[in-house]
Amino acid sequence: MTHSDKTLIEKLLSHVPADGRAIGNKKLMELLASEPDLNFSEDDYKRIRDQLVKRGVLAKGGGKAGSVKLLEKKDTESQTVAADSTLTIM
Repeated sequence: MTHSDKTLIEKLLSHVPADGRAIGNKKLMELLASEPDLNFSEDDYKRIRDQLVKRGVLAKGGGKAGSVKLLEKKDTESQTVAADSTLTIM
């Protein structure tokens, strides 16, 4: 896993509501794009999001562009540690 992947995971999880509400993919990508010094492509976002879904950290939801939500209420640091320990980057 690269440093930029870890940063993207941390920032992505920090913007997903901790109370289990869903956030749209489009809105989440907009929030990530506003982060200083975070460079990522839509493909990077989808790859990381899909790995987090596969590992049980996030769940996909509905909506025009889709959405994601946390599967369990956990703090971002715990989510990041869990993601870091199981995430396989292709």
